[in-house]
Amino acid sequence: MVFTFHHQEEKAWGAVLQSVLNAGFYISSIYPVQSESTTNLHIFQKANVRYDMVVVCRKREVQPEKKHWSTLEDQIYFKVEDELKRLEKHKKNLSSEDVFVVTIGKCLEVYSKHYPEVYKGEKRVSIEEALSSIREIVDSQLMHTRFNQVAGETDTLTAIYLFYLAGKTSISYESLNKALKMRSLGVKEVIDSGLAEREGNQLLVLTPLERKEILESKRKENLSVIDRVHYL
Repeated sequence: MVFTFHHQEEKAWGAVLQSVLNAGFYISSIYPVQSESTTNLHIFQKANVRYDMVVVCRKREVQPEKKHWSTLEDQIYFKVEDELKRLEKHKKNLSSEDVFVVTIGKCLEVYSKHYPEVYKGEKRVSIEEALSSIREIVDSQLMHTRFNQVAGETDTLTAIYLFYLAGKTSISYESLNKALKMRSLGVKEVIDSGLAEREGNQLLVLTPLERKEILESKRKENLSVIDRVHYL
């Protein structure tokens, strides 16, 4: 059985998967294909999904083996990462809706092959729980992609400021440290640059005025993009 589907709502995907599984099928593979041109008036400057998912299903003939969700989650993460790299190579500026469609499709492909024998501990993982985890993977992948784009166009410190500090007066040291560790970066560089200072378990985000002395002490060639903006 083969059909195409695209939707940016988790519930819609959950309903489709439930129907497929109830009919005794599983998703054997999913292929993202661009469905509409970026110049199409219907989607121009709108947050619409531009990718259809070609969903290939097969009749389930044997009972799937038991799998732990943590194992499948790793498979999903790397599968999505590879797919997004491929899409980025051929098509720039994927919208968050495009990323979601590709990610959820790849996740459901892996999940459905082992349904209903997917467990967290001794408890089966429901479709709703799987979809919730998918959203976390989507957010993580999207943040990673956008962060790298901004860092490449400006610099790492500026990307850190824009993604984690801008618009805030403080941030948990632990949460920022965890986020930066995923990118092999450290909080020390943020503190040393004068973007924030530590106070207990919090990092206080410094204003441009509070950074004035630090910025004036830096050599011009060592200023990051956000330094130059704050220096104005």
